[in-house]
Amino acid sequence: MPKPIKKIVIMMAMAEEAKSIINTMDFTRHSYNELNDQLGLMTYRQMKGDTEVILVVSGHDRRFENICNVGPHFAGVTTWEVGTKLQPDLILNVGTCGAMAKNGVQIADVFISSGSFNYFDRRIPLGDYAAYGKGGFPCLPINRMAVANGLKPGNISTGNSLDINETDESVLKSLNTDVKEMEAAGIAEFARLLKIPVVAIKSVTNLTGTELQTTEITGSFEDNLQKAMLAIAEKLPQVVNFIVDKKPWELDIDPSTLQLATLKQQLQNTPFGQFYSQVRHDATEIKAREEVDASKINAILDLLYDQYHAYTYGGSHANAKKSLAEILIQQVYAQYPQFAFDKLGPELGITSIEELSDGNINFVFRVRNNKGDSIIIKYAADYLRKYPDIPLATDRIYFEATALTEFRECCTEHVPKVFHYNKSHCFIIMEDLNHHYVIRQALVEGKKFPQLAEHMANFFAETLFRSSSFHLNYAKKMALTQKFCTNIGTCGITQVFFFSLPFMDDPSNIVAEKNTQQAQLRSFVKTHVWENQPLLAQVQDLKYRFENEHDALLHGDVHTGSIMANENETYVIDAEFAFMGPIGFDIGSFIANMLLASISAHHRKPPNPHHSNWLLAQIEILLQRFTVKFMALWQLSPNCNKTNELFKIKYIQNILSSAVGFAGVEMLRRTIGCAQVYDLESISDSESQLAAQKRAVEMSIALVQGHKNIHTLEDIVSLLGNHHHAVTSTSRYLAISDTSYVHATAGLLFLGNAKPSGITQEQTSQTSSSTDFGTSRICN
Repeated sequence: MPKPIKKIVIMMAMAEEAKSIINTMDFTRHSYNELNDQLGLMTYRQMKGDTEVILVVSGHDRRFENICNVGPHFAGVTTWEVGTKLQPDLILNVGTCGAMAKNGVQIADVFISSGSFNYFDRRIPLGDYAAYGKGGFPCLPINRMAVANGLKPGNISTGNSLDINETDESVLKSLNTDVKEMEAAGIAEFARLLKIPVVAIKSVTNLTGTELQTTEITGSFEDNLQKAMLAIAEKLPQVVNFIVDKKPWELDIDPSTLQLATLKQQLQNTPFGQFYSQVRHDATEIKAREEVDASKINAILDLLYDQYHAYTYGGSHANAKKSLAEILIQQVYAQYPQFAFDKLGPELGITSIEELSDGNINFVFRVRNNKGDSIIIKYAADYLRKYPDIPLATDRIYFEATALTEFRECCTEHVPKVFHYNKSHCFIIMEDLNHHYVIRQALVEGKKFPQLAEHMANFFAETLFRSSSFHLNYAKKMALTQKFCTNIGTCGITQVFFFSLPFMDDPSNIVAEKNTQQAQLRSFVKTHVWENQPLLAQVQDLKYRFENEHDALLHGDVHTGSIMANENETYVIDAEFAFMGPIGFDIGSFIANMLLASISAHHRKPPNPHHSNWLLAQIEILLQRFTVKFMALWQLSPNCNKTNELFKIKYIQNILSSAVGFAGVEMLRRTIGCAQVYDLESISDSESQLAAQKRAVEMSIALVQGHKNIHTLEDIVSLLGNHHHAVTSTSRYLAISDTSYVHATAGLLFLGNAKPSGITQEQTSQTSSSTDFGTSRICN
């Protein structure tokens, strides 16, 4: 996991531009002896707590008096020197720029890098050299940092010329350039090799375009330069304060971006990754690298598939000594030993194969070798694992692999890697999250995951927004919809077991049992659920939305048993229920399971009200973070200007209200339906368990019947508070000092004067550095 940012290097090309930064931020001159003095770099330093902030100014060319070393070539050399010698965690390239005269850009506007760093005048029209010349080095996603500091995201193009000609202008337009300058791409090119993240912050001195050439660098340019530097001197301290002590993902920097250059090498260096990456059907690649006949590989896979079915259909699948993983590996060794590539040979053999399956649907195996490497193999039989008599389509493994791939493209940080997928043989091989908990049981046992709400908000916002028509054009949205529209098998399960059977007297429900406890619950359910016509009408409405709204790609089964986490990381797994549906569905499913965990904590012996309320507080944190994140993505989307602001607010309100309704349905089916949860089942005292079940049913009814009255987060908290057990105000669990967070939430979501519940005037004025926009604090 990337470490916290403890060393920031600010790189500037011109000493004249650096003066205002030095004065504003109280930098003091500081020599770094490890830097090559032949470069003439001027260095300054300040400490922000235990974070070192270093300002590196390129200095003057020794041939010309008072002429600064500008341009991408010197910036690249400086980056290599600074990166290798000082080893910063983050580079900020700061300076002035020209901006394309579009979208109402004004002098002294401050931009932050978005999209990619490109060269606009490095033209090499020779095959792949054209792309090489362009550069195209990806920018790190910094949406949160942009919103929090009032910066304009923009595509940055770099060149060796201050002015431009018609050819340059044509290239700039083709790159959809917002900002042109002379250093950023050079810095990004060398920082990429050193795996150091780069963010560029540039203030506009002139508007660029051939029709503006006469005025852009004459007349008022000196005045514009002063205005631009004053603007950046005002913004840069805010940005640095925002960054200090954060980890990269808290800036909306995707850690995977830092690993793109080494991902292939990392995979090859992992024995299982190497092995399974070769089991793909790329016959040309396999033959070229290992002289393996692809037809033999496919024959082996066919044999493995047949043998595994012989075990499972032999009636002993539950206790079979041989797993899919064991058969796969042993047969490959036996029939084609050279395919093991040394690292997977007998000298580095398999030390353990264990079945991890604990769900209702699929078989899951962990395979380890004697070097400690491990992978997960997930197999989809044509029946339910827990109920072998119930047939189920095997194509669910295709939808899971495809969904995980789509989700990972949107939100790499919270989705496991898929190393290999075989559609015909119904299995996927993926990353082993063996240092993480499946959070359902951990939450029941009182464990807290401090990043859970924040990470799930990121997952929901990134995956739901980026798979919606607010981000995708019509053709891509339709293609995505078509890809998942045939996931009928698992969606059919949801339709029946989520929306139908729990709301009728069906034998599959636990209240169909005849013991005394269930008889009491049955009577309660009969009166308040099965005979409650207003409730049933609302459920029918939610079912209609599930079946007919195709807003975004959903996981389809987000509960605490499909989330794995530790103190610092959170992953969402088990995506075989993925489909295009209403955005509120996934969020509601997660809320419901957090509520069930909260109810469980309250009704155990002894009860744990503190943990119960902590769980409830996570729901508010989740919704607050999700709202701001989703709206920030929307605000930064190219389609933003095409969307009415009032519509945005109403749409977010609709997401919140539908999420509450779906949460009620999920809670109810988990309480009285056949898909029981450990949260309630593990309450050993029968009276306490019955009380918890009744409380869950009562809250379910309240959520379903009250969801259409939801307009703000405050409404949700009020609804939960009115129908939950002795809820402590969640405000004492939140320590939010960043006023931009409060204002963003208020401005983007809440109508009138409503403010997020749990945030006081005192909190909005706090400036403590111990809290920030991206982090919630839990008061123990």
